[in-house]
Amino acid sequence: MVYQARALYTVVFNDPEAWNDDVACGVGTDTTGGDGKRTVRLGSNAQSASSNTQEYSLYPNPNNGNIFVLQKNADNNAVSAQILDALGKQVYKEQLLFSAKKAQINLQGIMPGLYVLELRDSKGNDFMLKFVVQ
Repeated sequence: MVYQARALYTVVFNDPEAWNDDVACGVGTDTTGGDGKRTVRLGSNAQSASSNTQEYSLYPNPNNGNIFVLQKNADNNAVSAQILDALGKQVYKEQLLFSAKKAQINLQGIMPGLYVLELRDSKGNDFMLKFVVQ
């Protein structure tokens, strides 16, 4: 099943990423995007994305549709959030307000699968976090 999910991800997001099973086991690897600004760290239970001024983490990953999003630096401004399924269909859109650098998203009844959380902070920085709902 893992290999089928990887193949689907590669096709849908046109991202021929070389899969490293050490990452899935929690060893952790950093990969930098082509623009040099964003770093995505993959681990066994969380994923994060960062810019020069802010970082967001999502946990747990995988999850049951109940997600916590953390920010490294407190920002009292609303953060635009949308979640897309593996086909690119929007399944959630909301303005998140963080309390003590933490926000919760509850996707009650969402189908299991691969999803992408897209965040845009008050400074216009974009962040993408991938997660799996079981």
